[in-house]
Amino acid sequence: MSEWLFSPLLERALRWAARAHRDQTRKGTDEPYLEHPVGVALILARLGYPEAVLAGALLHDVVEDTAVTLEAIRDTFGAEVANLVDWCTERKWDSEGRLRPWAERKAEQLERLGAAPMEARAVALADRLHNLTSIAVDLAAGCTVWERFRAPRTEWIRQCRQAVERLMRPGDARLEQMGRACLALLDRWEPSTG
Repeated sequence: MSEWLFSPLLERALRWAARAHRDQTRKGTDEPYLEHPVGVALILARLGYPEAVLAGALLHDVVEDTAVTLEAIRDTFGAEVANLVDWCTERKWDSEGRLRPWAERKAEQLERLGAAPMEARAVALADRLHNLTSIAVDLAAGCTVWERFRAPRTEWIRQCRQAVERLMRPGDARLEQMGRACLALLDRWEPSTG
């Protein structure tokens, strides 16, 4: 990192994410959506990932969930950040603009993540860990959660577990730490345990 205590790259990425997600809230809540990419970036910052990975975390949902294009990310933030965003972007819509079936999208995403580089795996695991932590906080507050998703609870948990297991890589302590934290939360919510 340069002499800056907060980098211009991260400031630009934060501003882009804030503008792109300005009218969005977290699924089933009134929380501003920006809380999520910032949470993902904070997880990665605590684990010591470099600025480009943190910028990718801040921007990881802008192509998937807004009108921002991957080309715009590449032009503004460079190939490294754009590649991270690309790896983390789920292809939600078909060529005719229709929402693709949930199971189909998740299966494709699982396949892609198996080939992802370590930095993209880190963003994807931090994404899941933040989502799971948000669910835990909501459940502890007595909120209903499982109705927010496009899949039944058991299927959602199964798919999330598969993704986490695919993203973890033996020998990478940071990926293993995030993966273990995800699996511990998922274990709490298995149908037989409530």
